[in-house]
Amino acid sequence: MKKQVPFTIIYEDDKIIVAYKERNVFSIRTNDKRTYSHNLYHYIHEYLSKKGERPFIVHRLDYETSGIMLFAKREDLKEALQKEFEMHRVKRLYEAVIEERIAPNLHFDVKQKLGSNGKGGKVFLDPINGKEAITHLKSGNQIQIGTVLDVSIETGRRA
Repeated sequence: MKKQVPFTIIYEDDKIIVAYKERNVFSIRTNDKRTYSHNLYHYIHEYLSKKGERPFIVHRLDYETSGIMLFAKREDLKEALQKEFEMHRVKRLYEAVIEERIAPNLHFDVKQKLGSNGKGGKVFLDPINGKEAITHLKSGNQIQIGTVLDVSIETGRRA
């Protein structure tokens, strides 16, 4: 039985479509056969193909991450938007919850050199040959289980 991927269209025009991806859903198909039709790209493709359109994925979100994903409706626009991501002109914002209670409005940065073996999308610390990744964090509200962090990725890295 085909598993339905929950998604909501946030915005759509003749050039782009913006959709909300739930956590524990793949952004795109992987080598794992279970993901061949259980990914957001597949469902956006099904939706647009009924209108004679095709999606081009601009970026990905991790399997465990929920959030907004951007798809272009033309390949040249996809390439232009991906260039904006590469040039760090797109601000990527996340919220995370930690199990510690810390004071609000604390600002701190994480700077690490990350590398990849190119297999399976795994990234690891590589202080000698890695590329610098910078993440900015700010503590927010305390909740029952911990503290909410606002996370801004300046230079993300992928495999």
